[in-house]
Amino acid sequence: MNLHSDSPEKPSQRALFVATSVPENEQRSASGFHRRQRLLIDAIKSVCTDIEVLLYVLPGPEATSETTRQSIQERLCRLWEGRFTVTLCEREKYSEGSTYWRQFFEPALSFFKQPDYATQAGERQVAALNACLERKPDFIFVHRLLSVPPVLLTREDLPPVFMDMDDVEHVAFIRSVAQPPMWPSKRLEYLRIPALMYGERQAIRRCAATFVCSETDRLKLQQLYSTRRVVAIPNAIAAKQQSDTLTDARTLLLLGDYSYAPNHAGAEFFIDKVWPRVIAAVPDARITIAGLRSELLRHASAPPPGINFPGFVTDLDAAYAAARIVVCPILSGGGTRVKIMEAAAYGKPIVSTTIGAEGIQLENEHEILLRDSPERFAEGCIQLLRDHAAAATMGKRAAQAIQARYERSHVVAKLADVLQNPSRASRSGKRP
Repeated sequence: MNLHSDSPEKPSQRALFVATSVPENEQRSASGFHRRQRLLIDAIKSVCTDIEVLLYVLPGPEATSETTRQSIQERLCRLWEGRFTVTLCEREKYSEGSTYWRQFFEPALSFFKQPDYATQAGERQVAALNACLERKPDFIFVHRLLSVPPVLLTREDLPPVFMDMDDVEHVAFIRSVAQPPMWPSKRLEYLRIPALMYGERQAIRRCAATFVCSETDRLKLQQLYSTRRVVAIPNAIAAKQQSDTLTDARTLLLLGDYSYAPNHAGAEFFIDKVWPRVIAAVPDARITIAGLRSELLRHASAPPPGINFPGFVTDLDAAYAAARIVVCPILSGGGTRVKIMEAAAYGKPIVSTTIGAEGIQLENEHEILLRDSPERFAEGCIQLLRDHAAAATMGKRAAQAIQARYERSHVVAKLADVLQNPSRASRSGKRP
C-alpha cells in the first residue's frame, strides 16, 4: 500500500492512534475536546480498516490490566462506532519537587522535562510505541502535543506521522500563566516557553502534516516555524434543526466542562464580574450554567440570584430552546470552541470574549458580539436581552455562517484527503 497514492481506491489499512485521553463515558464524549477527537477518528476510519489506539494512562494498580484494557476497548468501539484495538502504557510518575531547580529551571532546559510531557518521555513509553510499530502501521496519528514525546525519542523507522494540535500549546501556556491568581514565583514559569516551543518545532518538522483548528493558528505556526505542512482542520458541527422562533424569556446559557481550567476561570469571571451588572439592569434575567463538573465552581453550592446549576444536561435541544442568548466568557486557552459553533448552529445569538471566539469566522456585531471587559460583556448581554428582534436576527445570521463554513462532513473529508495524500499538506496554504 502506498500512502502517497492519489487513488481513493487504495486506502490505508492500518493506523496507530496515540493519545493520553479518550472519553470515559457518554457524558465525556460530549465535551468539545472529545468531539474534536471523534472528528479525527471519523476521518481515520474513512481511510482505514484497522485502528490501534496506544493510550498512555495514569499510573495505578489496575491501570494496564487486561480487564481495564478490555473495558476501554469495548467503550471506544461503542462510542466511536468502529473496530479498535487498544494498547495501554502507564505514564511516568512526575513530582515537581520543592526546589526551584526542579520546579522551574529543569523544565526550562528540556521539553522532555516539562510536567505535561515528561510523563510520556520515559523508556517504557518509547518501548510501548516501538512494540506497536512492530505491527507495521501505515501511518501514526498523534493526538495533541502531549502524545508526541515517544515519537520524537524513538530510534525506530517511522511511517508517515500526523499530529493534531488543537491548541497552539505555547500560546495557551502563556495565557494560563498570565491568569490570576498570581504569586511571586509564578512568572518563573515563563522560563519554560523556549523549550516548549522547541518541542513544538521538532514535532511539526517530524510530521507529514500537523492539523490546527483555524487559519489564524495555521498562519501563526507556518510563519513561526518556517513550514508549509500545517493544515487548518476546523472544529465542525452537523447541521441542526432550528426553531423558527427565539424564546421570549430573558434567559442565558453557559455550557462547558468545568474541570478544564479556562472554562472554570471563564465561568467564575462571568458570575463574579458580569452577572451582577446584567441582573441589576434586567432583574428578571436568568442564566443556566450547565455541564460537567459544575460543582467545582465556587458558587455552585449557593447560587447567586438568577443562576441555575443543573449539572450535566442530556437534552441539548431543550437546553438551547430555553435560552435566548449563549455566552462564552473564556479568558485563556487556545484552539476554537465547539460550543460557539453548536450554539450558532441552533440559531442562538452569542456574546463571547475575543479569545473565546478566536479562530471562528463569525463577524463581530453582525453574527456575534465580542466583548472583553466585564462592563462591555454585560452590555452585550443586556442589549440582546432587551432587543428580541436584534437577538433573533443575529442568531439566524450566525446559523447561516456556521452551516456554510463548518459543515462536519466536509471537514472530515478534507482531513481524510490529507491522510491519504500527505503531499497535499504543503499545498494547503500560501507561503508566509
